[in-house]
Amino acid sequence: MNRPYDAKYFYEKVKKIRKEIPDIAISTDIIVGFPGETKEDFQKTLAFVQKIKFSKIHVFSYSGHEKTRAFKMTEQVQREEILNRSRILRKIALEQENDFKKKFNNKELEILVEHIKPSGLIMGRSKYYFDVLFRGEDIVGGSGERSDTLVNEIVNIKYNFEL
Repeated sequence: MNRPYDAKYFYEKVKKIRKEIPDIAISTDIIVGFPGETKEDFQKTLAFVQKIKFSKIHVFSYSGHEKTRAFKMTEQVQREEILNRSRILRKIALEQENDFKKKFNNKELEILVEHIKPSGLIMGRSKYYFDVLFRGEDIVGGSGERSDTLVNEIVNIKYNFEL
């Protein structure tokens, strides 16, 4: 896709960043089934993903559009194969995302409250770019009461991955 860097360069940058900021969230977008992607290429992608251990992966299944150069490329990957590869990668992505979240289990996290569900559960986003569902009693130093005034506020919670 004409990127000015390769996997080795990317890996070295991630390694350097994680040395400085160990808990950093590193996400990526991956297009699966781009014309010319062989089974071997896809296996290399999987190996690279396993090596990096992303906090989040956005998986996109390639679909051709008539006005692009890629649409005219001769080595199109069959739609069924694209969907199969996407399923495989999405499964790995979910596992890695959960592994990343589990690192914070029972730790204090800063959360931006986005909304209160009718059930009373509170929905927010951590500074590590993942959604968190929690209860009022999980707020550190809070009264445990449901309060719609929390929306758009930053609170500290004791994170519970299982919730």
